[in-house]
Amino acid sequence: MMKTIESLMAGMMILLFVAALNANSLQAPSRAPAQGQRALSALQEKGVLAPLAAAMDYAAINDELGSTSYLKGYNHTVEICSPGGQCAGYAPKGSDVWVSGILVAGYASYQPMEVRVYVFR
Repeated sequence: MMKTIESLMAGMMILLFVAALNANSLQAPSRAPAQGQRALSALQEKGVLAPLAAAMDYAAINDELGSTSYLKGYNHTVEICSPGGQCAGYAPKGSDVWVSGILVAGYASYQPMEVRVYVFR
């Protein structure tokens, strides 16, 4: 009888341990999407986002985002898309990727672009 109780307790402890591991691996970093949006807004306020988006220079935007404090501890990549659906940049594939986007009206003329930042660990 005592061995049965010990076996059940050991089994329950193993199940709880496995459940705790799975719960931690499935949780999204809750700040990732908000931090991506803050970083894009900061570049827009500095006035550097519109000219770089108009030039489709996703590498320069990615570098600028890396220099902000908002995305410290996160990996990120940038994609710029025109209204016609042509995109420049890299959109990572995976299940733990969060995206934030911002619409830019243009720089010298009206030329709307969507700048997306993909945030991942």
